[in-house]
Amino acid sequence: MKFACVLIAAGATLIASPEQGDFDNYEELPFKPVDDHETTYFRYALLAGEGLHDVSIRGPGAIDGNRGKRGGPKPIALKRSERVSVREVTIRNSPNYAISLLGCDDVDIDGVRILNSYCDGIDPDCSRFVRISNCYVDSWDYAIVLKTSQALGEPRRFQEHRRGELRDAEARDGTRAHPSSCGWATAGAA
Repeated sequence: MKFACVLIAAGATLIASPEQGDFDNYEELPFKPVDDHETTYFRYALLAGEGLHDVSIRGPGAIDGNRGKRGGPKPIALKRSERVSVREVTIRNSPNYAISLLGCDDVDIDGVRILNSYCDGIDPDCSRFVRISNCYVDSWDYAIVLKTSQALGEPRRFQEHRRGELRDAEARDGTRAHPSSCGWATAGAA
């Protein structure tokens, strides 16, 4: 396992390339996915990692997905990682899940602002011991979704999405369909 730290300084913005070819392709999986591309794939992202530990992504700077509609790379995508911290960063114009976590444990998301996300804001999927606090999410789709899909290739019981904590978070939906949701995708859940 490896560790990772990304610091985005005040006034700095990490801007995604507008060129699709500048990002990794969807990874090949050892199983036939039953979920959509946004849920299943993790390498098609600006900041991507798998099998990491002690991950820290910190602001107060910003990440700009640099898109005007849904469909494109995730700004942050982590899979099967542990001790993940995302703090005080602003994410704008996300064409895919703004913060996408699959099978991650011990996650702390604090003080994050997500503005004009064309897809879900924060998506901890099949993840455990997740704390989301002091966040503002403005999304065209679901703002915060605690879920258990089959994107790991096997069902993971919804009960295993344990010790999730959501506090002092604000979700804005505007004309969008879903301001917030818990357990929206529970395929294979028991």
